[in-house]
Amino acid sequence: FSAACWYFGQALTDELAKMNNGNPPPIGLIASSVGGSRIEQWTPVEKLANCKNISRGGRIDKWDGIRYNGMVAPFINMTVKGYVWYQGENNVIEDTGNSMEHTGYGCMLPNMVNSWREAWSVEPGTTDAIAPFGVYTLAAGSSEGATTHMGGFRWSQTANYGVVPNDAMPNCFVASGYDLGDPWDESCYSRNCCTHGFVEPQPPCSGDTRWSSWTTNF
Repeated sequence: FSAACWYFGQALTDELAKMNNGNPPPIGLIASSVGGSRIEQWTPVEKLANCKNISRGGRIDKWDGIRYNGMVAPFINMTVKGYVWYQGENNVIEDTGNSMEHTGYGCMLPNMVNSWREAWSVEPGTTDAIAPFGVYTLAAGSSEGATTHMGGFRWSQTANYGVVPNDAMPNCFVASGYDLGDPWDESCYSRNCCTHGFVEPQPPCSGDTRWSSWTTNF
């Protein structure tokens, strides 16, 4: 099960307990996660044409859409209250793009958000068409070797607005992870002071606490 999903549920339960005299409502969690995946794999193939990945020359990869088909679409007949998204390390090295120019991650993230919301809300009276969508920005040290891209990538995680919600990502929220990185360099590793891999925030539950704080505002 996803640690990020679990800690988010735990933190959200704590927040709701404070708001309900110690009696939080039950929360159901669905974890769909695969390490090392790219955002194109979690997006319906027919929606990928809305954004151009300059780094790939606009090509569609054979793996694109595979996670959506196998790990998202099967749950669409369930009504959900919202979504949280923690991904990006395997897209950092590519063009960060721009939502207004329909390129790169800056376009792909709001494109995926819109496609999920559209699919889940197709039946009236079920999932809200703009159900809350939370995004976790990458922590320091999680660039997979593309350190110079990190600033631009975090910018693209807001659809290039620098703030969320915005016109491209309405009713969305961001948990910033830029200050939660677990350093992974030779000096740290040799002293055995790095306890989580180089892509993991430290401590791992901190970002989920930020997610939950935002969620209770929706």
